[in-house]
Amino acid sequence: KTTKSNKYNSNNRNRKEKEYKSYNNKSNKRKSNSKSKSKSRRMDLIPWGNNLIKSKGKGLNIKERLEEIAKKGQSAYKDIYRRAKVMKSSAFEGMLLKATWPGNEPVPNDILNEIIKHSIPAFKYSQSSMDDDPYHMTLHKIWTKMCEKDWRTVSKSFYLLHCIVRDSSVESCEEFTDAIKEMSRTRNPKKPDHKYFDLKLIKQLDSFGNSYKDFVVAYAQYVLYRSKNFHAKFNQFDELNSKSKETEVVALLKKAQQSLNLGLKVSLTKKDQYNAITGQILKLLAIDLRDLYQQFTSTLLGIVDSSKGSYASPKANNDDVIDLLNFHKDYTVKIKEFLLKIQKNLQSQRIKIITDITPGISST
Repeated sequence: KTTKSNKYNSNNRNRKEKEYKSYNNKSNKRKSNSKSKSKSRRMDLIPWGNNLIKSKGKGLNIKERLEEIAKKGQSAYKDIYRRAKVMKSSAFEGMLLKATWPGNEPVPNDILNEIIKHSIPAFKYSQSSMDDDPYHMTLHKIWTKMCEKDWRTVSKSFYLLHCIVRDSSVESCEEFTDAIKEMSRTRNPKKPDHKYFDLKLIKQLDSFGNSYKDFVVAYAQYVLYRSKNFHAKFNQFDELNSKSKETEVVALLKKAQQSLNLGLKVSLTKKDQYNAITGQILKLLAIDLRDLYQQFTSTLLGIVDSSKGSYASPKANNDDVIDLLNFHKDYTVKIKEFLLKIQKNLQSQRIKIITDITPGISST
């Protein structure tokens, strides 16, 4: 019995040892596979794992590896940006084509909203360098439309620019103002025979638009002068305070005076010229002139009436102030007549014009 018992115990130990070795082999194999898979995963996640750039027989250190990845990331970003730029450019050109189409319809409001409320606000996120300026790019594209021969396309192009420099954010309007000033001194690289916003090209309309030529040119002069000297809804006046120098305030009023004079020159000679396109332009112009007149009136009052406040030294020349007062007196009569004339002639187009120019009365 004892011999049988020892034999049984010996066989049992041998069997357990074999099972233990078998279990260890399987466990080690699983661990080895797991390590291999884990390493493989890590190699996939770490870009520098297999393709190290050797330097003096040694691999890159951590800093160098990170710099290498950063370069690769920048390259990928630029590639994506280029593609997005092409898509954005194509989309904008499509909207610009619809907005300035030489038809008898006005500029569609949905396209205006898309450009001003969505496309332009995204500009500050898309500029990657000084050579890639979306404000200059936009103005270049609009200028190409302004150079066409059809009076409807040219008029709509200036209306579009007018809306952009008036209704965009103050920050964007300032960017456009600076860009227009700079481009006006620059030759068009694609057509170097002229500078941007040269009015000589605006006057070259086809025979179909001859009767609208004076209207188009006058509106172009107003929009360009306004765009170079004022942004948004004449926000420069809102920035004035008691610390503002009176000489600078008078200089701003003189610019407003010139802008108001140019605005009154935008007129039509025949009743049948009042249509959907000219009506849309005249409505915006009327709002603009009312807003500017109200700002002009309240600011001038601050100079001549000490009870309304005063501005800092140096003080302005008395003759300049008197000239502004005389202009204001004459212009008050002229702008009322101008607005009443527009209101009367646009009734057939069902376009409403507010004729009350009292400061504080909203234009919209």
